[in-house]
Amino acid sequence: MLDVGCGNGGKLAELIGDGATAYVGVDVSGNFLSAPPPGLEFIRGDLNELASMPGLAGRTFDRILFLQPFGYAKDPVRTMQTARAMLADDGFILLTKTQPIRYAVERAEHNETSLGEEYFSTARFSYLSGWSDQVTLTKRPYTISDLINVFSAAGLRIETAIEPQLSEDADAVTRINRPG
Repeated sequence: MLDVGCGNGGKLAELIGDGATAYVGVDVSGNFLSAPPPGLEFIRGDLNELASMPGLAGRTFDRILFLQPFGYAKDPVRTMQTARAMLADDGFILLTKTQPIRYAVERAEHNETSLGEEYFSTARFSYLSGWSDQVTLTKRPYTISDLINVFSAAGLRIETAIEPQLSEDADAVTRINRPG
């Protein structure tokens, strides 16, 4: 399994603890766990350079994870094409998308715009990384239709799409607090 944008690798270490075997984590920060479990390999690198990254050349993976980092892809179609080329014949790519409200609140305050405007914005935005005040990250939020178009252009098909739903308890509280 390859986790692109793995952060410090904590999620991968948990998966290995649950019985998974060989994993590779790639992240631009290089701030990885100091004592990774056996079977976990870390590579410092940018998701925009997967095709030329030492340590990945010629390798294939059963699973390729993009757990929130896809917005950092400068050329999203090329990034997906590269991932597709690294995928085993029966493998799959799992991509999770950042909830639009996560950055919308911050951008609305910073840009002095409305929350609704920022919620639907697909404009790139930049912010200081959490690991170095010398590193600015630029991210693009995607609509679902944007992602469908990227996947299609990369020669991929979407087998399953799941939109997170409120838990029954949270939904009940929402219904109780709803006016009318």
